[in-house]
Amino acid sequence: MVTVLLADDHNVVRNGLKLLLENEEDINVIGEASNGKEAIEKIKELQPDIVLLDVRMPVLDGIETLSELSKNSAKTRSLVLSMYAQEDYVLQSARSGASGYILKDASKDELITAIRTIHAGNKYFSGSVSNIIVEGYLHNLQSQKIFQNSHQLTKAEKNVLNLVVQGLSNAEIANKLNISVRTVETHRFKIMKKMGVNKSKDMIQKAHKEGWTQA
Repeated sequence: MVTVLLADDHNVVRNGLKLLLENEEDINVIGEASNGKEAIEKIKELQPDIVLLDVRMPVLDGIETLSELSKNSAKTRSLVLSMYAQEDYVLQSARSGASGYILKDASKDELITAIRTIHAGNKYFSGSVSNIIVEGYLHNLQSQKIFQNSHQLTKAEKNVLNLVVQGLSNAEIANKLNISVRTVETHRFKIMKKMGVNKSKDMIQKAHKEGWTQA
């Protein structure tokens, strides 16, 4: 049995989704939420397998809710159900931990397929959305390639920069890469020199600006 929580600020949408899902023997809607904050609270309380999440909601929007869920709920997977196919919504949802993204004009069959696919541990992004994901991924690869070539970073420097951008301290980076703190400091100094900056915050800002998106 797949347990589902519906999170959408429109009551008529939630009612419509319940009607679509209630006849499926393997799917059970166990709760509803009208905003992101309520969704997080209900997920903690009910521990559903999947939350159907609108990308635009009050209090916390869908992207903010996804980010919170990625920190606090390993069990519940997220399927974004949205009216919007804009690139920024799709890519932000994927980066924030969504397991799937489909549009609200999707058929009942596609919605059921998406729920079952995600419950099985896989990803589900509908056709047009998949194209956006692929194009965004290729763009990021190209941006990162340009960044790396322009600054001529070594493999070790790329590894360190990746962790610096993620917010890790020198000690945490040293522990993760199994090197000394002094070595991390040396790499950081060389990276900043190659990038033409004098402060760590400037290095991070420049990395983001120039397309460093390695996860």
